[in-house]
Amino acid sequence: MQSVGNVVDGIAAVNTIPAKIYNDKGEQALPGQNRLVSGTCGAGIKWAGLNMVKRLKALRDELGMKFAIVGVGGVMSTADYYEYKNAGADAVMSATGAMWNPLLAQEIKRTINN
Repeated sequence: MQSVGNVVDGIAAVNTIPAKIYNDKGEQALPGQNRLVSGTCGAGIKWAGLNMVKRLKALRDELGMKFAIVGVGGVMSTADYYEYKNAGADAVMSATGAMWNPLLAQEIKRTINN
């Protein structure tokens, strides 16, 4: 099996997606100069994270490469974790979901191998 270069053991994607963030008045929502475009995360980007995992898995399979795929983006629940695993992720990370639910990792862990 071919590896990805000599230094890449895995690929984690996606972290955020840049988007224009407006408040309900149509103004820049985040404070600070030139902050209209900001990285969006959480449930709103799960579609992109799942899509990237599927694309990376297809590439790895097609080219016979060896690298870990870490699914990231919108992991807010145990169901989200399994969506990523079923899409081909070797591991799954959560940031926003874990921020809103500090017990998320424990909830997922309870379901593994049960």
